[in-house]
Amino acid sequence: MGIIPLSSCEPGEADEVHRNLGEQAVRAAIENNLYELWVKAATICSGTVYRNDELAWVKTDNSDWPNAIFRANFSVGDADKKAGMIAEQIRCGQMPNSWTVGPATAPENLRDILVSHGFRQYYQQCGMAADLTRTDNREEQPDDGGVVVRIKGLEQLKQWLAVSNECFKENVNLEVMARLLNQADSAFYAGRYQQKTVATLLAYFSAEVAGINFVSTLPAYRGKGMASILVRSALREARERGYKYAVLQSSPMGESVYQRIGFKRYFDIYHYKGVLVRKV
Repeated sequence: MGIIPLSSCEPGEADEVHRNLGEQAVRAAIENNLYELWVKAATICSGTVYRNDELAWVKTDNSDWPNAIFRANFSVGDADKKAGMIAEQIRCGQMPNSWTVGPATAPENLRDILVSHGFRQYYQQCGMAADLTRTDNREEQPDDGGVVVRIKGLEQLKQWLAVSNECFKENVNLEVMARLLNQADSAFYAGRYQQKTVATLLAYFSAEVAGINFVSTLPAYRGKGMASILVRSALREARERGYKYAVLQSSPMGESVYQRIGFKRYFDIYHYKGVLVRKV
């Protein structure tokens, strides 16, 4: 396949950010913001970022994130053969072992094709978006004296990452997040109780929308409203930056939280893993 390096996406100008988006543009932005964040993170960490007309993928050494295949755009006749070739490259360690399937994917039956080549679905999310002129923007305070802080330094980031890694069962390298921390289009938030970081959020401000990512809360601190407060804090910053829309990808557990804030469900996103070890 022909390979073309991708460059990261910087925030748009004010008139672009403020413009109204139609239904299809909002749907597209839900995926675009996520994929642009992956590209941004891989690029600034000297990872591998590839794209052609049929596929895009990113791979980062010594870190579980970002590593993903996405934006497959195969013809119906070629999809099975190309999925099989990619599965083989994954087994050989040449491509990332995670494949994301959303509305931008073609053909429509790619999920079935992936399963036929040994891929298994390990995670499902729903793509959501909110018009920030219509969301509930009231300020809330965490229960029991908790506070929300904007992450500024490396020591705070280490605590943030420890919580995120524990909640998502991943091993994301500190260097990846440290480089993002220094980017003007990224903002890290933490929820803290008694000087302990217990909840996380990463906002990524792309050209058209603000993206909400890495929302997590330690199990012992759930039910206190911290996730909702973190999201509202990030949305306030988005409004201050001039954004009209925010997007995210929610777990089933978090969907109702986002709906109460004003997010609308648009579609499902599926994540698959391949077989790493060649069968004997």
